[in-house]
Amino acid sequence: YLLILIMSPGQSEKPKEEIIIAGLAAVLAGGGIRAGQVIGATDKDGANVVSRPISLPDLFATITTILGMDPADEYFTPNGRPVALVDKGSPIQELLKG
Repeated sequence: YLLILIMSPGQSEKPKEEIIIAGLAAVLAGGGIRAGQVIGATDKDGANVVSRPISLPDLFATITTILGMDPADEYFTPNGRPVALVDKGSPIQELLKG
């Protein structure tokens, strides 16, 4: 289960125009992850990451690792073009059971 929340730190009549993607919240459950953690932090406004930044490719690398796939693997399109499973992401070690 994965839920990603994107919220604007300010009040606005047009909230979709003020979404700040520097700080996201994601809720992960199942798949054998280590549960009950908060990893990283933002400032009081939720606008800037202040500790343990994690990228979306890191999140994708974590999910593929949990699924038993190597995020560094490359696959090939029907015309032979290589496509990375995850581009430049590393699994979030705090979520993986050792």
